[in-house]
Amino acid sequence: MPESASRPASNLPPLSLHIPEPRYRPGDTPDFGDIEVPAVEATPRPGEAYLAFGAAAPHDGPVRNLSATGDLHEAARNLFSMLHDLDALGAGTIAVAPIPQTGLGEAINDRLVRA
Repeated sequence: MPESASRPASNLPPLSLHIPEPRYRPGDTPDFGDIEVPAVEATPRPGEAYLAFGAAAPHDGPVRNLSATGDLHEAARNLFSMLHDLDALGAGTIAVAPIPQTGLGEAINDRLVRA
């Protein structure tokens, strides 16, 4: 029996299987440099209050910004009042944005660790 008689005629092209070349081979060291992972402190969790510094991350809970411009002197002046504000709102946890470890930022980070 001829092969064409056993199969129904079709206008579709024949199926082909394409297997892409893998990015890495066994034994290679993978490079994940193209994946952006935000710092743990940079992303507050739902239900947390957020004490921002500089550009504030989007957050659905209570937010106070120590300094929208990233000024460490302004941040130092606002630190305790904003912590008290967030505490008065009944926040169980307050997430704090990363603050640079230079100059006055060292003192701010030291006070945050002790708080």
